[in-house]
Amino acid sequence: MDRYLTQNFEIAAASFTMATVVVLMIWIPIYDVVLVPFLASCTGQPRGISSKLRMGIGLVISCVAMAVGAITEGIRRRIAI
Repeated sequence: MDRYLTQNFEIAAASFTMATVVVLMIWIPIYDVVLVPFLASCTGQPRGISSKLRMGIGLVISCVAMAVGAITEGIRRRIAI
């Protein structure tokens, strides 16, 4: 796997797990400060959207992520073989 972002900058392999932590540290405050109040004003519910809708959105995102992973793996295998 090519871990170089530029010719002189290589990402350490152990740092890949930190990407998840950094993204969550950025996303959670944005969700709490921006998205929930906006959805609360649109839906009239104090928590923004219902738990069932939130779970449904999570399942759809999981399905899309799995499809993207399958497509990426198919392309990777086609190039490797």
